[in-house]
Amino acid sequence: LVLACSRDWSEGMRLLVQYGASIEAAEENKAFPAAGRRRGGLLHYSVRHGLLNAVRYLIEDAGISPDTIDMRSGQNALLAAVAHRRTNIVKYLLDHRHSINQLP
Repeated sequence: LVLACSRDWSEGMRLLVQYGASIEAAEENKAFPAAGRRRGGLLHYSVRHGLLNAVRYLIEDAGISPDTIDMRSGQNALLAAVAHRRTNIVKYLLDHRHSINQLP
């Protein structure tokens, strides 16, 4: 699941979850610490790396809240997207799910 996410392959993520892969287990994956061991790991990893398809999947299909705070940075998805200059993800979050007035 982590590899599919890192490749921005939302269809692969969907299939893996359908057949039993766990997002929670993926976020605890010690082999891929950039995505795990902190709240919102896969979502924030995807935001930081500009992986829009993965961001869409995680929010729309997996139900991860864009308001989840990354424990290391203290940022939600919108702040992380702004900090990493991910214009397409900022636009997605503002257009679809995120209120600019709900910043931490």
